[in-house]
Amino acid sequence: MNLKLSSLCVAVFAISLVVRAKSYPEMASLKDAVSAFASGSPEIRERAYSYVESIAKKTAKPSYLRDALSTLRNMASVGENIESFERFCIDGIISSSNEARRIECLNAFVRSPKVDGSPMEYIQRIESISSKMKNPAPRFRLEVAKAKADIFAMKIKDLERGIKVLDDFKYEAGTNTVLKSSAMAKQMEIYHKSKSEAACEAVAMDLYGMELCPDTEFTASALMLSELHAKRGDMKKAVGFLLTVLERSKSVPVGIADRFTKMKAEKVDVEKAVKMIRDRVASLSVRDTKKFRATVERWQPELITLLTYLDRGEEALAECRVLIFFSSAQKYQKAVELTAKTFKIVDGNLGRAASFMNFQKKGMVPKCRNVMMEPERLRDEVRKSEFERLFGLQDDIWEDLLVRSQRLLWLDDPYGSVRCAMKAFSLAPFEKKALQSCADAIMKPILAVTRDPSVGKAIVDYMLYGERGKDGVSGSKDDVSDPLQAWGGLLRTAAGAR
Repeated sequence: MNLKLSSLCVAVFAISLVVRAKSYPEMASLKDAVSAFASGSPEIRERAYSYVESIAKKTAKPSYLRDALSTLRNMASVGENIESFERFCIDGIISSSNEARRIECLNAFVRSPKVDGSPMEYIQRIESISSKMKNPAPRFRLEVAKAKADIFAMKIKDLERGIKVLDDFKYEAGTNTVLKSSAMAKQMEIYHKSKSEAACEAVAMDLYGMELCPDTEFTASALMLSELHAKRGDMKKAVGFLLTVLERSKSVPVGIADRFTKMKAEKVDVEKAVKMIRDRVASLSVRDTKKFRATVERWQPELITLLTYLDRGEEALAECRVLIFFSSAQKYQKAVELTAKTFKIVDGNLGRAASFMNFQKKGMVPKCRNVMMEPERLRDEVRKSEFERLFGLQDDIWEDLLVRSQRLLWLDDPYGSVRCAMKAFSLAPFEKKALQSCADAIMKPILAVTRDPSVGKAIVDYMLYGERGKDGVSGSKDDVSDPLQAWGGLLRTAAGAR
């Protein structure tokens, strides 16, 4: 096992971001093709287009395929090669046995730039393509109905006919709530775009009250009702629908906190929203560490926005600190920018914001304490209750200690987090994955606080050789300090650690 080499990847976290493309080679090559197409000769453009086609053919994940098809459409528009793009989509619809691929190709086809000029022709082409398929699945027929309805209502401006297409499909769907609710959500969207607010609200209310309504459609209906009430000036009801989304929805859209602030929600409602978000995070299983990290990273910016709105500035900054600790390499820079922005809002000047940004400079070895550690430690009611749950974890099981380490980081106790991670390392089996997980939990908080790349090497040396260093001789030049003794003081917030 080469712990030095594997830990080096963690140390890089302190000074740079890992490019998203490294995790997704298909997207890396897609970006390269886009760059080549934008700056290349006609020959290079043709090669880039063919390359993106090949990516679209082999890509299995719907979101990647969607990106590839969107890129292909944009390239075809610039190169006046729309017919080739459309043929590619049609082939994907007819010849593929994968339902998700068929749907993505259909949705890409109806976004062809030529639809605007000949909408009725494209309705007929969609019908012709569908007729060539043997027993298309209900989900595909739904997407066909939605595509036709969109063209009728938005391109041909025949709202009644567009709605009827979806009504016919709803009748066909019968008691299938999933298909029926999706068709209704499309009707709601079309009415909204057509500025038919009364009809839009009626469909939204039907969806909102539908028994066993799927989460996505329920959320869309609640947000629509919130928007319609806000437009009328009934902010209390508008905010009430937002609170319902936070309480019941699994698919809350990013930026929901901004909706509260734009509606100038009352303090009591925003405080409810803050507690709901914290409860959502705390309710996750302590064992699912991967999901917990992603959930914290997703919700911290919303919390920070709401707390700033409530003028609870230092608390917002403490939540920024938690965000910094939990941010993935891909999103670390955004977390830094949000933290600096929050410092400026809270202080009304650039003092601490500038100090924090200077601390983050690539390659810089800071000589002063990180200002993000200045705000007092978070001690809200949700976190107090969560702290009690940690007593159910075992002190002599390394996996439990690693779980506790992560939760302590969310509890705004980085010192306690690193202490647990170090104990987990001492008990972990001599296996690369186990040791690396513990090493990550030790290093990341310290590196986030120090922003000193040399610290990463020192921690690795300590874990490899202990306090005596590589030569194994106490009192020699290569002796290594215990991480908590060397940097533990920097991990303590204004209120210290429990």
